[in-house]
Amino acid sequence: MKSSAVLPAVLAGLGLVLFAVVLVLGGGTVLYEAADDAYSASHKDVNAVSVMTTEEAETITPLMEKIMLQSLKASLEIDSKDFEYSERELKEFENLVNRLKTNNGKIKLGNTEINDFRLSSEELEIALSVLNSDVARVEEIKQSIRKGSLSAADISALYAELQLLSKEISLTADTYSSAAETMIGVAENQNLDTSSLKESIDVVKKFADASLSSIGSMRPKPGTSDLQILFTLSGDTFAYGDTLRIDGTSRLSGVHSIYLDTRVWSSVTLSEPGSFSKSIRITNVSKGQHTVSIQSQGHVSKQDTIRVVTTNTTLFIDSAKVSGNTVTVTGALQTENGLSVSGAKVDVYADGVGLLGTGITNKNGVFSIQSDLEDGEYLVYAEFSDFSFPLEESVSEPVDVKISGSFLLPLLGAAILGVAAFIGVRVFRKRKSFAVSAETETESELLQTVKPSPAKGIAKAIRKIIGSPAKTEDSNKLRVLYRETIAHIAVYEGIRNTPVKTPREIQQDISNPCTEVTTFLTEYEYLHYADVSVSETDLEKMKTLSAKILERYHEKNN
Repeated sequence: MKSSAVLPAVLAGLGLVLFAVVLVLGGGTVLYEAADDAYSASHKDVNAVSVMTTEEAETITPLMEKIMLQSLKASLEIDSKDFEYSERELKEFENLVNRLKTNNGKIKLGNTEINDFRLSSEELEIALSVLNSDVARVEEIKQSIRKGSLSAADISALYAELQLLSKEISLTADTYSSAAETMIGVAENQNLDTSSLKESIDVVKKFADASLSSIGSMRPKPGTSDLQILFTLSGDTFAYGDTLRIDGTSRLSGVHSIYLDTRVWSSVTLSEPGSFSKSIRITNVSKGQHTVSIQSQGHVSKQDTIRVVTTNTTLFIDSAKVSGNTVTVTGALQTENGLSVSGAKVDVYADGVGLLGTGITNKNGVFSIQSDLEDGEYLVYAEFSDFSFPLEESVSEPVDVKISGSFLLPLLGAAILGVAAFIGVRVFRKRKSFAVSAETETESELLQTVKPSPAKGIAKAIRKIIGSPAKTEDSNKLRVLYRETIAHIAVYEGIRNTPVKTPREIQQDISNPCTEVTTFLTEYEYLHYADVSVSETDLEKMKTLSAKILERYHEKNN
């Protein structure tokens, strides 16, 4: 009898242990987040935020230190002209930057100066890659010219390419210094050692000056006058979607290659010497200064310079469809004036997981990615930060995704719990289950992302705010009213991450707040944070202000 009583108890214990193990394995990433001020623009203590997974446990700070040290290693290899090793160092630099970006996305540091460090480190990565390829090309051209086996036309073409390379090296070295200075400022605020990054600036300047000096000492042979090709540009400053018009004349016939810095940008073919014209749309051109020149038959024109400025973007997720454990996220990227952005990279993240995938926008600006997720609820959002376009980075509003496609875990859990329940009936008295409090359910609703109504449904949105039924206490109804109103303001003002900002921070982000907005935010701040009772009169007043605010924005944007 004793053995028969012990066996069920042992089985029950093993079952509960197995169930706990399954739950732990299904849990995935363990994410530790700091207090709310970690999401604030003024937050600087990155040591307060750390991410721990089953594979590794690391903080943001060591990644920053590794990136600064790796910048010096890569620049030293470029300076030594050991391009095989420099490629390896650049690959490691890229890996570190990607790890910082992934962790940055997990911990929601989008509004902090750590994000400035991350963005500048991406600029540093691009600059180092360009410098490495340019310096390698300069050395290759010098070797070809020294061999003395090239025709005069080939030598003239190489001299022309050297002039383009010299300009790009100079501009890229300046970009490197500027990005590095930003990173140094952020790192010093975190009390990190920035000596390696500072040294890398000197190293880059050294090999850039040396390359420019060697190019300047080389002179093209007679007969390569740049007066063979003349041109003018339609302007000097351009933004995404603008059209640059090139008008010129040439004493040569045949193909004329138009260069942006050192890459062929477009071309025009002349059947005979004479005038020509070419229009080029500004799309995937990085922001900043660029040189424009034209080459043909070994002759190169004088260079002209254009400046490309950035344009704000709007990124949003249209749908997040779930099939089993697979989620398909679809969205679109546009400029602030409604132009679709094609060929751009958009990264999609899930809170607590990190990067789900990267989509490339089509001609209509639409992107789509698929990813498998474990059962659970997630906040999914998209981020655009492609430096090859003259566009400001942007982050979409998050959307809720619930995955419940796996049937194995619930089935196994039910079986184990069934065994435990059977034994428990015989050994223990039944326990009363605890009901989930209404307050907890209300808080769960309040944490959901509010999806704003479009402008054409403004009347419906106002009726929703004013006439919402009383399901909760007045203080909680006030919070729902506040979130609904702020969600609409954020759409019109282009404010991001409103759920983690205080009313005062949101007011600072509004370009020219009207009296109703100021009063609404001030009243809410008092009622919510001063620990006072919210009366029906207070609630009605806030509803009236909210309706006026939505009407004002609707009139302003129509």
